[in-house]
Amino acid sequence: MLDGLLWVWPDDSPDAASASAASAPELPARLRDRAASSPAPLGWFVRELPYSYEVLVENLLDPAHLPFSHHGVVPVLQRSAGGPMPMKAPTATATAAAAGPGAATAAPTTATAMPAQSEGSAGGGAAAAPAPALPRHWARPGGPDIELDFRGNISPDATISFNAPHLITYTYRLPGGGESNVELVAIPVAPGRSRFLSPDPPQPAKGAPSRRPPMPPLHKLGLKRAANIALMAMDLKLFSHRNLNTILDGDGVFLHVQDEVVRQVEAEADAAEGSAGASTSGGGNGGAGSGAGVWSRAYYMATQADTAVLGARKWLEERAGGGPFRARARRLLSSRAPGASAGGAAANAAADVLVGSKVPGAAPSSADRRRLLDRYEQHTRHCPHCSARLDQLQRAAEAAKAVRAAALLGLCAAVGAAGALAAVQGAAAALTGWPAALVAACAALAAAATTLGRVASSWAQEFLFMDYVHAEKD
Repeated sequence: MLDGLLWVWPDDSPDAASASAASAPELPARLRDRAASSPAPLGWFVRELPYSYEVLVENLLDPAHLPFSHHGVVPVLQRSAGGPMPMKAPTATATAAAAGPGAATAAPTTATAMPAQSEGSAGGGAAAAPAPALPRHWARPGGPDIELDFRGNISPDATISFNAPHLITYTYRLPGGGESNVELVAIPVAPGRSRFLSPDPPQPAKGAPSRRPPMPPLHKLGLKRAANIALMAMDLKLFSHRNLNTILDGDGVFLHVQDEVVRQVEAEADAAEGSAGASTSGGGNGGAGSGAGVWSRAYYMATQADTAVLGARKWLEERAGGGPFRARARRLLSSRAPGASAGGAAANAAADVLVGSKVPGAAPSSADRRRLLDRYEQHTRHCPHCSARLDQLQRAAEAAKAVRAAALLGLCAAVGAAGALAAVQGAAAALTGWPAALVAACAALAAAATTLGRVASSWAQEFLFMDYVHAEKD
């Protein structure tokens, strides 16, 4: 356990123990320092996702889609701000780390920060200048596998980094020298399933002044915006988890469909490759072959905004056999007996790689959408903070229902008493006496309980399932 996470070295080879001991878990220095200075363990947002690790990595390395897929989730994400997002090799970071130890490695066509080794004087004996501190978003001395500068929605001076195989960081440099940092973690779980992690926002220290979010102009402050600001001020962790769930919902359905299509194409290509290898040499090597770059034939990536995605895909092909579970499927294909038909191999590969019997790429049904965007199973039930809030809201809804029932009973009794009083003393006495006051009080209590119950139930639903329809986002 380190920094609130359980770290695993997924290797069963004879030298796995020594290799694991020699390799420190990789998190950015700024995150390690935060964990070391906090008395409580570092908290994490975790969600299981219904698509493969490779697709999750692609999505996290694609900032250009944010203003379109996640329009309005936060104020800086607006469709009007979307557009070309060129990426280029970093300048400031590379210069600051030029004398640092080690060198970053990457695919030949991937733009990467590559700090050079310090070169001492040839014979002058001059003392070498001390190496500058490494960038705070780096997770290893040699730098990330991929690092690119781009113009982001939060800041025009931004950097995206990929410390393969798990860590993606965004650094947004703000006016006045400040920074906004985002750390994202991608973990493979199974074919068609992955896990997403992101650290919880730091809680303000006790006694420190609270950072109130900036207030928009009053004419733009609607009820929904006011509720979001209040939630952020009262419970920053819940506000963060809610926003992250909404962002992941915005991508969940079409990334699942994309993943189905890509995995089918890869399985068929790998099966054909394995069958060809078996017919010529009795087996394949399971390495890069005709099926290795199949994604490059299935994708069309024509802009500079695709540079990080392209680099990650090349890293997976060159260093990870195309992906954690695809590499296993290809090894199984290469070990099958010679003479197996291509059709049989393709069917077996599809059975190994694909899950379910529906046609890959088909639009999901309403029931499938509920499964794909099931916040409770994917996040809430495993999150102590969100499950506690859900329990509180459900209890509040039940309490409001009980109060409403009692108020309605009281209202019936008060109406009956008013009728009896009117029969005895006249209508004027019934309208001005205590029965009228009791009728008004019970009616008001029933209305308030109904409203509070609906609000609590509506908020509780956000921990269970929220459909995300892009066409309905204003």
